[in-house]
Amino acid sequence: MKSIASLREAAANVRRIRTLWRSERRYRGPATWRQRWGFWNDGFLTESAMQYGFHDSSVDRRLYVSDWQRALRMYHLNDPYSAALDNKYLFDRMVRPISPELLPTLHGLLSPGGVLHLEGLPPVKQVVDWLIQETARSAGVVIKPVDGGAGIGVLIFRSGIDGMLLNGKPIAEPDLTTILTGQAHSIVTRFEVQHDYAARIAPFASNTMRILTYWDDELGSAALGRAVHRFGGVHGDGIDNVSQGGVTVFIDPLTGIMGRGAEFTPSGPRWHEVHPDTQAPVTGVGIPEWGAITARLLELHSRLAFLPWIGWDVLMTAGGPKLIEANRFSGVILLQVHGPLRRDNRLEKFLLRHRVVTA
Repeated sequence: MKSIASLREAAANVRRIRTLWRSERRYRGPATWRQRWGFWNDGFLTESAMQYGFHDSSVDRRLYVSDWQRALRMYHLNDPYSAALDNKYLFDRMVRPISPELLPTLHGLLSPGGVLHLEGLPPVKQVVDWLIQETARSAGVVIKPVDGGAGIGVLIFRSGIDGMLLNGKPIAEPDLTTILTGQAHSIVTRFEVQHDYAARIAPFASNTMRILTYWDDELGSAALGRAVHRFGGVHGDGIDNVSQGGVTVFIDPLTGIMGRGAEFTPSGPRWHEVHPDTQAPVTGVGIPEWGAITARLLELHSRLAFLPWIGWDVLMTAGGPKLIEANRFSGVILLQVHGPLRRDNRLEKFLLRHRVVTA
């Protein structure tokens, strides 16, 4: 059995290495081949290295969690319970008995072929009819793959003046049917309307925070590692993914006040104190109820202490924070563009203890 498990782990590592290589091949920027070789030798993709400023030789690369460490070591941090974070439906089932107020309303699951399984009801085959009715009586509906990430495959349906909108764009009913029948296994939830502060900055996207917490064995409690706010771009199809034209903004962990925003470019980050599309101020804006948000996340993590490392995606609404999903091995580039994770002494001890990094 151990040999089979080892083979499976080796195969998974090969897949992740291939993913890294595909990401590297997509890079188009000014880095020379000599620079790129130096980045690879230290375990970094060129895109990450450029955002971290590694083209400046004075930057200490040892303080950063590398792409290699994230892909091959951080990936296993929550084993054998990683599936509880990988699968959005399992995550909902795990968290709802503990903190139901933190989760969006769950409608059910969508199976391939367009069959909707509503909570406690027989399967619904007329999904388009249900979707039209539900978006007409609520703020909207979100359908996303149960095991997806990076905003891939997320469908946001809302009712517009002239009919249905998909990710902010009109869609005809026949196309709606085609999309729903071709969708992978997905979770179906109610669309949550973001708080006014976020809507003023980027009204064309649902703008979430990525808040990293970890289990500190020395303290015997959960701790806050890093927090950033993502704001989508005008061409991001309603998603706040930084790789699709958005910005990542540092959040002061003590005060909840936002700092500068980083927009990724092939040459390195372009820094903003206002949103690049709307020109709305970002730097100096405070997150409402920040202390309550972090306290609730740390309390929830304390109930899930068997998961040592969680990257929470949080949407702030007028009614309080909502957990959109959680990540087993959060992307680090949107966090470390604001400074290396290993600069935090307690977080450094955590990463060393779990052999994500070496001294």
